[in-house]
Amino acid sequence: MHPQPIRHHYIPQFILRNFCFEDGHLYYFDKQTGCISVKDTRDVFMARNLYRDEINYAADPVKIEKDLAEYEREVAQIIRERFLNEREFFLTFEENEKLKLFFAIMGFRSLSARNSFNDSRSQHTKDYCLPYQPDGNVLDCWKRNLGYIVQCRSFEEVWNHPHIDEPMKVFSRRDTVGI
Repeated sequence: MHPQPIRHHYIPQFILRNFCFEDGHLYYFDKQTGCISVKDTRDVFMARNLYRDEINYAADPVKIEKDLAEYEREVAQIIRERFLNEREFFLTFEENEKLKLFFAIMGFRSLSARNSFNDSRSQHTKDYCLPYQPDGNVLDCWKRNLGYIVQCRSFEEVWNHPHIDEPMKVFSRRDTVGI
């Protein structure tokens, strides 16, 4: 049996690899130290067990990470086939919807989004989650909704999903109105 993944990337490695040298490394600027270093993609833009969810997925705590990896494979294939190999590219309606939702999920799955749900001072996220999370665990609210959203492949699926909380439906769509 394979060990469970613990490095959960909030920027997918398939995107990071486009910025690598031939040896697979890239330059990385650390804002906290002000230093630039050379790193492997597996070591940047990640947090250990970021999506690990033992509350909603006790039988498979890394389910969200696995579902994100599957979505990333689908999107990487679209980008490879439609953008990188063609002189002129076109997207099917389904591919367009999948890409739009994927990029919305990128913002929702970020470390800063997670931290806003984990920040005890953040009244904004509490206002979103507490009606939907009776025990007051707003980080669980973020993980639970991310787990459902990542199983969708279009905003229509998100909007029609019976288990995604209403504020998260709005949040997932925030940057894509008018696209």
